[in-house]
Amino acid sequence: MSVVLVTGVTGFVGSHLAAELSRRGHRVIGSTSSGAGLRSETPGVDRKVVLRLGDEVDQSIGQGIDAVIHCAWDLRPGSERANVGGTARLADAMQHGGVAHQLFISSYSAHAAAVTEYGKDKLTVQQDMLDRGYTAARLGVTIGPGGIYQRMTEVLTRHRVIPLIDGGRGPVPIIAIADLARAVATIVERRLTGVFNLFNPEFVPLRDVLNEMLAHAQRRVLLVPMPAGLVLVPLWLARKIGLNLPVHIDNVRALRANRGFQEHSDLPAFVSRPMTLTEMVRAAAAATRGISGRGLR
Repeated sequence: MSVVLVTGVTGFVGSHLAAELSRRGHRVIGSTSSGAGLRSETPGVDRKVVLRLGDEVDQSIGQGIDAVIHCAWDLRPGSERANVGGTARLADAMQHGGVAHQLFISSYSAHAAAVTEYGKDKLTVQQDMLDRGYTAARLGVTIGPGGIYQRMTEVLTRHRVIPLIDGGRGPVPIIAIADLARAVATIVERRLTGVFNLFNPEFVPLRDVLNEMLAHAQRRVLLVPMPAGLVLVPLWLARKIGLNLPVHIDNVRALRANRGFQEHSDLPAFVSRPMTLTEMVRAAAAATRGISGRGLR
């Protein structure tokens, strides 16, 4: 049994990684950015601590820890200093404390042609981790009860007419949260280094993802094809006035920037039969119902 620190452990990806590692017999310590995170239920986590990106880091924090998974990330615009500098300081402290393995949760949007703050900052941290001899996992769109997939679900639930950017023709990389957790846990257990692309080998058009979600929910929604250029300005104005929409301008910009990249998938090396899109959507819906049921008790 090893001791693994998962930062951002109360988040969508972090919480699922913690549960998978615990299931495999590892002791999981989790960090959260607030006291509320300490009080929240996080299955599989032995102990939680408050650790905010950007704060000073105790150099002894890594003592007794075998591996670190860096999931923590501030999604608010203008958080480059906290995300890039804060992750670097934490990696330094862990290295000073003798931690043998560090893995950074990166994104498919982290590439040389990235146009968003998110993609550029993820790429910077990813490269820093690789330069240190550690590991980065580039995730596709993660399908499960949280993250951008949850926001997509909320949009489909609340609206009857939805603009479909560029007709939804652009292929997107997808991965089930369960497959992601298994793959990352295996990488940590084997102490593998380098960058790993974690998404299904076959990319899927965005319209297929939305139609699968609608079919499973048995919901009728009109998807209206619309050129991305027509929605960029309204989304830009919404950001300027502080209007929090479920779809942000950076989501659209990243979707367009990622089209020129269809890189190989490393997922089959860790998951022999990745879940299909239909299986992912069903599993996400079942997990969401389970979370709602626990909340009602």
